[in-house]
Amino acid sequence: MIISIKSSVDELKNINIEIKRLRENLCKLKKRSVELEKYIVSYLNEKNELGFKSEGTAIIMTNKTKKIKKSKKEIESETSRYLENNGIRNPKEFMDNINKIREGDKIDMQQVKIQPLNKVKNL
Repeated sequence: MIISIKSSVDELKNINIEIKRLRENLCKLKKRSVELEKYIVSYLNEKNELGFKSEGTAIIMTNKTKKIKKSKKEIESETSRYLENNGIRNPKEFMDNINKIREGDKIDMQQVKIQPLNKVKNL
């Protein structure tokens, strides 16, 4: 049983390290993707073209609508103003209750934390 636990802990450590590495790599790849898209769009705009062919692939520029995310403060103030305009007397309390309903119930769970021994106080 001890060997099985030790191998499970080792595997968990390796998985966590790999997840962290992949997360960092994904962030870099997303940033590079955005840079390349901007470059291609500026090239197409400069040439006044909608697209081009390259090595059996069609690269086409399209327009799309993107929603700009509002800050939490903006959302709260606009929602509060809307509720107030529609007859809600205490919009802050109303919004707090709605948010509690959306969150769902909290449950206690057990989890495993992997830390170096010098950081562990009670074991």
